[in-house]
Amino acid sequence: MDCSSLTLFPFPMRHTLSKSDFTLARTCATKLYYREMRYPSTDGDDPFLALLADGGYMVEELAKLLVPNAIDVDRGTDIEGGAEATRAALRGENVALLEATFLRGAKLARVDILIKRGRTFELIEVKSGGCDSRHLLATEEPGVFRAPAHGDAGLPGKWKDYLTDVAYQVHLLREELGDDAIIRPMLQLPDKAKTTSDDLIHRRFSLRRVQDGRHERLVVEFTGDPAALRAGEHFLSKIDVSAEVAARLGDVTADADALAASLVPEPRRLIEVLDVDCGKCEFRTAGTEARSGFHECWGALGTVTPHILELHHVGSKPVRPRADALIQSGRASLFDVTRDALRPMSGELSARGERQWIQIEHTRLGMPWIGSRLRDALDDLDYPLHFIDFEASRLAVPYHAGMHPWEIVAFQWSCHRVSGPGAPAEPFEWINVGDVFPNQDFVSTLRERLGAKGTVLTWGRYEIDVLNEIARQGAARGEGNATFDAWRASLTNGRWLDMHELCLKQYFHPAMRGSTSIKDVLDALWASDTILRAEFPEYGASPGDPYDALPKVEIDGRAFEIAEGTGAVTAYQAMLYGEFRDNAGARGKLRDALLRYCRLDTAAMVMIWNSWGRAVKTSGQDERSIVRSP
Repeated sequence: MDCSSLTLFPFPMRHTLSKSDFTLARTCATKLYYREMRYPSTDGDDPFLALLADGGYMVEELAKLLVPNAIDVDRGTDIEGGAEATRAALRGENVALLEATFLRGAKLARVDILIKRGRTFELIEVKSGGCDSRHLLATEEPGVFRAPAHGDAGLPGKWKDYLTDVAYQVHLLREELGDDAIIRPMLQLPDKAKTTSDDLIHRRFSLRRVQDGRHERLVVEFTGDPAALRAGEHFLSKIDVSAEVAARLGDVTADADALAASLVPEPRRLIEVLDVDCGKCEFRTAGTEARSGFHECWGALGTVTPHILELHHVGSKPVRPRADALIQSGRASLFDVTRDALRPMSGELSARGERQWIQIEHTRLGMPWIGSRLRDALDDLDYPLHFIDFEASRLAVPYHAGMHPWEIVAFQWSCHRVSGPGAPAEPFEWINVGDVFPNQDFVSTLRERLGAKGTVLTWGRYEIDVLNEIARQGAARGEGNATFDAWRASLTNGRWLDMHELCLKQYFHPAMRGSTSIKDVLDALWASDTILRAEFPEYGASPGDPYDALPKVEIDGRAFEIAEGTGAVTAYQAMLYGEFRDNAGARGKLRDALLRYCRLDTAAMVMIWNSWGRAVKTSGQDERSIVRSP
């Protein structure tokens, strides 16, 4: 795992190219300058919370505990001291090192686990992202990730980053140890094909934040028996990635040297060609920030309104290469995109192309677009209406005995129920706050609430996918339930309406720009529909974003924001399995914040439903689809 995972370095003593720096810079070299110069980023303010969200701190600690008599040579912010301690330890004939530090000029890598046997070195990079040995390890030969003829085609981005990370470490070891060293690079990962026999294994980890001078560290301790851990079965697998690393090493070496040179004597900005990928740049921060890397790259092109980067799926074919060409010719307006630019070389516009053209035309007009079938969709429902939203998490370390790594845990649902035309929307909710496997209670309480009648409305397929996965999970455990299966099938056989799909095909508002996320749709309607704000006064009367109005949670002087799905999962993990699991006051605050957030997600669907009802009324629709807050 990256050397910055467990220690924050707000002001490093020197500019170095770490593993994570290198991986980031390979996506865009300019980002290295912005990171080194501490430009504001949307990546998140608290990397510790990211660790809590996926259980990465436990995976790393478990992997290290599996190595007996290992020597920890980590020296924290003293990277020169760490490098010296590593060299001294490697004078031994057979040694195992944790956090071995290699510093070659500006190039820096901390190796999670390094095992030396004579002139053979096993380099183990620990990652919390899961693998499945039933597929990846189907052969003992190296190169298990892909067929050689296909190169990186089809290889998920996660694996590309992992392999690049390992190749960078091998490059530094090769420079440090010489060409005669035999280096065997390995990835160690949670294996989805394995289960754990340990119940509540997370309870054997303690974690706390400590202040170390100006820096803050997350201290992780295993309170169980390491010898018993090594003697028993565990859920981690090692994968030999020698062939994959060898295929990358030439390019990685050249890139590492060039990027490291850009940091000496002081960081200088390397220039990249602008394209549509810049829209996802983590240094594209709000205009209120003192420095925005995106706007420094784009200059005047970055402030064009409406912007070409707002186009719905601008990175898809056939528009992607044409949009890139426009940007590189100095044109960045949404209105620079012509209808022909959305059309394939032969044939008519696809459904996506039609959506893109609707966005361009109705943004130009400054008017919403209402599809011809929206009214029918609003009418063709059965009461009671159930607007539902789920929250579920996955943890690299299985919570309970019998679970696989990264297995789904459904911990919360919210429902706004409308009993009939014009009736108020009644909120109902459920959340798990106990250290138990909650999926069965989740399903049983949800079934009781939704019953067998009425249309179930979601924003996207996520809720249906979660129910399907819980069904597969139960079947694999020998806990299949025919009654649940029949009820689940009834949802997708006439009872279910996907409001996101309906929006994508039948509605557009210029303020949505290219997004169809529930948050952006609600923002657009909330700002423009004064009646909507009057119907739901509990979310404020101003045109501002209702999600932004959710209060932050203050715990031990720190603010936690739960206003989107990732924040909700992180809060749940911290509440039950992380640093606040034994803090009753903090757990209560997080529970209340999770309920508020999920409740707003289902209220948002009701609000959008209401606003759509008023929109179609102008063409003869009555008010029977309008529901009101109690």
